[in-house]
Parts: sequence; C-alpha cells; structure tokens
Amino acid sequence: MAVADIIFAISIMPQIIYMIIYWNSTLINYNPYVMAITGSPLPIFLKISSGLHAGAATERILALYFPILYRKMDHVDCSNLLMLISVLLGFIDTVLAMCTFEYEPHLNCSSIGCMVNDLFRTYWGASNMTCGIIIVVMSVFVFFKVQKLERESGTIGGNSVQKVPSSKSYDMWHPAELPILSDNPILAHFSRRDICRIFNIRSVWPNLCGFSAH
Repeated sequence: MAVADIIFAISIMPQIIYMIIYWNSTLINYNPYVMAITGSPLPIFLKISSGLHAGAATERILALYFPILYRKMDHVDCSNLLMLISVLLGFIDTVLAMCTFEYEPHLNCSSIGCMVNDLFRTYWGASNMTCGIIIVVMSVFVFFKVQKLERESGTIGGNSVQKVPSSKSYDMWHPAELPILSDNPILAHFSRRDICRIFNIRSVWPNLCGFSAH
C-alpha cells in the first residue's frame, strides 16, 4: 500500500504543478484536455487503494476467525491476485472517466470531478463508498475479536479460567495445529498455554501445551 501511495503521489504531481501555475484568484479556466490526461491516474489509484485496504482487512479476519486456513494460504499468490483485480477495476474506472469526460471549458472548476458527467460521478462515488463501507464493517469485526481475545487472556492470567466454546471437538484437533495457532500474528502475544486454554485443548495434549499430565 505504501508503494502504491508513493507511485500515485508521483503520477499526480504534473496535474498539481499545472493547477498551481495556472491558478487565478479571479477566474479559473483550466484546459480540459490537460486535466483529463494529468488526472487519469486518480480513478485507478483510488480503486487500487480501496482494494488493498479491503484485502488487508480480509487477511486479518482470516487470521482471527480461521487461523488454520490463514496459515495454509499462499499469501504471495493472494496478494498478486488482489493487485491484479484492483488494477483491472481501476483501469475500468479510468476508461469510463475518459469516455464520459466533458472536453469543454468549465469555469471555476478546480478538479477532475466537475469535468465528468453526472452518471460517472454517481457510479464513481457509489463504488468507492461501497468499498469503504465494506472495509469499515470488516474492521469492526477485527476490533471486537481482538478485544474478546484480550479479555480472555486477562481472565486466564488472573487464574480464573473461562471455557470458550470451540468450533472443533477435542478429538478433531491435531497436535501439528498448535504451532500453527501460536504462529498466527494475531495470537503471537499469547503463550502456548493460553492458546491451549482458549481453544479447550489443554486436556488433550497436556505435555504439548506445557502442562504436566495427571
């Protein structure tokens, strides 16, 4: 995301320089062709940014709610696929913006938004707003899950163990899955004993969890 932001900042610089040079405090009349060409990176990078943020939120949800699946994923391939989809959607936005651009003088118009027609402006705003809402909803799920794990960790630290319903029965867990859970970045600050208590697998493999078998 940082690389995409840097590339966007560099690509939009010609438009910023043009707008500064031809700024007039009395009347603004920018060349629509120059604004269309120099402003073309804006739609594609906005969509790329939304896609990358949605991907990051999805990755955190997988790490919290489906740690085994998260561990088994090929993150490089998933990242490349996400970038490809984001670039494709951004390219579609850019093409639509160029096709709906009104190549005529727009007095006192200081942005590319007032030089496109209402149909594209509505689509552009609605699509970006939808992406933003999805990201916010996923971030809320991440926040409450992290808060829940922190409360459970504090309860365990106070020697008041609270059993948490597990999505898997005791006999469905495999010892090889415990290191996968402990390697999860979200659960990294929990000890192996805490993970065993949270997922109710302490009584199954006491030695693996660090408890003495009775």
